[in-house]
Parts: sequence; C-alpha cells; structure tokens
Amino acid sequence: MDFETFSRGIAILSACVTDFKATAEKEKIAVWYEMTKDLSDRTYFEAIKRICRRTTNIYPGTNIVGLIHEAAEQVMSNMNASPLLQLEDGYTDEQFQQGREKLRLIINGLGAKTGAR
Repeated sequence: MDFETFSRGIAILSACVTDFKATAEKEKIAVWYEMTKDLSDRTYFEAIKRICRRTTNIYPGTNIVGLIHEAAEQVMSNMNASPLLQLEDGYTDEQFQQGREKLRLIINGLGAKTGAR
C-alpha cells in the first residue's frame, strides 16, 4: 500500500469515528503508515470499513495500528473462509478453461439454432 492510499483510509476513519481526528504529528502518521503498509489496498480499505461500521469511538491512547491490524486479520479470515470471495481475486487456469469450453458450447448451440456458423 502506498502513502496516498493510507492517507485516504485515515481520512475515512476520521470522518466515521466520533472524536477521532487524524491531526497527529507527522511523525506519528509516518509510524502508523510504516506499521500498516504491509497490508494490501483491498484488505486495508476493508479493515477501515469494518472499523467504521463497528467502532463507536476511538479514545486517546487507542493503538490505531493494532486496531487496523485486528480488523485486517478479521477481513482476511473472512476472505479465506468464503470461496466466493476468493474468486473475486481471479480464476484458476482450470476454471478459466472450463468457462471457455462452456462458452464455446453455448456459442455453437446458438449458431446451430440460427443456422449460422
């Protein structure tokens, strides 16, 4: 994840959670980024959305990095548990070939019905 993506997530978090305004010193924001940049963009934004939906307030002293990583772990756990979510990331070669074959059969069947080839 790049710093721009991280900043957008923090801005979303600031807009959603009462009394949390990311006006911390640049050094603190830089540390937060350094500690979360290993997350993918998708996992990070899903974690931010999860925090926004489930956290009513962030208090002084809350470990923001820990909060984000905890939500990210839950997001990744949910992704791994649901095969439908895994398909969003891409198909295996076998799935692609099966889909291609089904499409070919459909096209040939339509061509036969209309007399075209």
